[in-house]
Amino acid sequence: MTPDPSLLVSAAGAIAGWLNLGRGAISSQPDFRLLIDPLQGEAIQGAPAMTEVTVESINKVISRYIYKVILAVNKELPDFKVSFARNSEEPTYYSLITIMVDQNAQVGNHEIAIKGIGADGKEHICKYKLTVLPDSLKIKSRSPLRPIQVDLPIQKDMSIQTNAQI
Repeated sequence: MTPDPSLLVSAAGAIAGWLNLGRGAISSQPDFRLLIDPLQGEAIQGAPAMTEVTVESINKVISRYIYKVILAVNKELPDFKVSFARNSEEPTYYSLITIMVDQNAQVGNHEIAIKGIGADGKEHICKYKLTVLPDSLKIKSRSPLRPIQVDLPIQKDMSIQTNAQI
């Protein structure tokens, strides 16, 4: 049995339409993207906030993205020091982001843009929303922390007595 040529043309057209290579709907070139989870958080003045970023290879129709992607802050902000657990690898990789908030940072909402820069020059940005809370929310102690020693009497001969009858 010979396949119907119109079915072959339809199947080829459906595949070409799905890929849409000539129109850019799905690029044939490997690329990467940044995913931050969670996308927002809170931190008290003088304390850190943490989130995770995933650097993921996309458009793997032809091949995966093979270049290292460096993570950085798009624009340095004076009240925030951002560090990455891992910041230069080939996708797909994960990195913990620690945002140290200055104790004098302005209370309110801030946006921190994380940028991924591929070794081939591609760049992508993902934004994290951070709410800075006043340090008056910290639990303050009236006395400095110090170890507490507790002396408990220990009996050398400890026996268990029961009133149970067998």
